[in-house]
Amino acid sequence: MLTFFWIMAVVGILLVLFSLFGLGGDHDFDHDFDHSFDSNSGADSADDSVPSLLSYRVIISFMTAFGVGGVLAMKLGGWSPFWSAVTGVLAGVVVAIIVWGILKVAFSQQASSTISIQDCVGLQATVTIQILPGQAGEVSVVLKGQSRCFMATADNIVCPEGATVKINEVIAGTLKVELVS
Repeated sequence: MLTFFWIMAVVGILLVLFSLFGLGGDHDFDHDFDHSFDSNSGADSADDSVPSLLSYRVIISFMTAFGVGGVLAMKLGGWSPFWSAVTGVLAGVVVAIIVWGILKVAFSQQASSTISIQDCVGLQATVTIQILPGQAGEVSVVLKGQSRCFMATADNIVCPEGATVKINEVIAGTLKVELVS
């Protein structure tokens, strides 16, 4: 059993070192297949802000702590294989939860530059192509630090080029605007 604990500890430590240098657990697999098989590094939510408890990094952390805990319990504590295994599991769970918590904090610090047209609602924009009643024009809006142009319409008013408008809603990918007084 001691050999098993040593193997788990050494392999776990090697995998941790490999992952520090980008050699494991963070790949997209789509080589010459009809379908894409993606590995998302342990983030399982739509916005990648929460890592999975079964992510590569959490699993290798558990494995390393299990091996080291088992070795220490048998060698230093002189405990039986059963109690050494229990100690290894407890050490692994504690370390895995700590690593998961660190990953959770790190993932929450990520920012997204993805821009959705829905993010425009409530903002002010500048008309870049005149908007006539019943016709679409174009507005420029600064969104997440980027200037973007979108098609826009207005109800029975003329919005001349250069006018400031407020974006009220999005209908079928087109902004509905009104003049700002």
